[in-house]
Amino acid sequence: MEPTVKRVSASRVPALWDEHRFYSRRMLWEYCSRGVRPESNEPNPRARSGRMLEGAILAMAAEDLGCEVVHLPQDRAENYLQHPTLPTGCMPDGLVLHPTRGPGVISVKNVSSKVYARLWKPMKWGVPRDVEMQLQTELMVWRAQEDGDLPKPEWGCIAALEGGADLHLFERRVEEAWHGTLAEMLTAFFRSIVENNPPPWTYIGEELPVIRELWPYSEPGKVQDFDGDFTQSSNAATVIEAFVDQTQKRRELDKSIEALKVELLEIAGDAEVILTPTYRCKVARAEVPASHKDCPNCGHAIETRAASERLQFYPKEM
Repeated sequence: MEPTVKRVSASRVPALWDEHRFYSRRMLWEYCSRGVRPESNEPNPRARSGRMLEGAILAMAAEDLGCEVVHLPQDRAENYLQHPTLPTGCMPDGLVLHPTRGPGVISVKNVSSKVYARLWKPMKWGVPRDVEMQLQTELMVWRAQEDGDLPKPEWGCIAALEGGADLHLFERRVEEAWHGTLAEMLTAFFRSIVENNPPPWTYIGEELPVIRELWPYSEPGKVQDFDGDFTQSSNAATVIEAFVDQTQKRRELDKSIEALKVELLEIAGDAEVILTPTYRCKVARAEVPASHKDCPNCGHAIETRAASERLQFYPKEM
């Protein structure tokens, strides 16, 4: 099988180890082999704000590092760097020109306070593994460039803006040993595509849109009976049983949540906020208007959704 996408970008490299936040290794395999994209077409507000803040974050990093930081053009058609021998590439955010440490690559991250507390702070060196892998891939790709006009980066830096306020800088050296491991992993990954030998599914929710594209419809009347294979049949029965069990638990959980809403609304009465020494809970009410569309036959407006009141609770620990 010939790969549809012939390289793994630095931002997707962590998926080779199932370390990516949104991609599994199988999702990456389907993307590179057949071009099946798992990304949503919905706009991502944090990604947009990250792009808009990129220059400002680099300016803050330059001030804290005490040196010049160049904001690199983000035009993929003209400024995407490809590794000369390996199927990977990148588009770094910036170049650091330090007077004593020499040139370095800088990677910008716009991180919410919640994500920073959950994924960054628990790490021994402060940075999630997928971010470390992306920076090291950028270093490897840039250092392999044969253009003599490009300065060879001797170190790397991650500039993470936490919650739009605090800037954290994490300096990194070049990890040559890991670069060798990545080269081996990339080679094995694309060999598996040529040999049509996909990795197993990880069974996470993010894989559902991809697998739905692979099997977009069911053949009427077709039965999957496993041709008498007891192992496959038993495994399927176990999965079905787990699905039934979790569905029932979800129904019970939904009922419990609705009951708690009744209790919370009784407590709130006509107040907008419930305040305790440990929690602040906002009660949000919104009128959802009815929606209509024109009947294709007679042209009259028909109601597709009745008007309703939306009631939501937003608890926050104090």
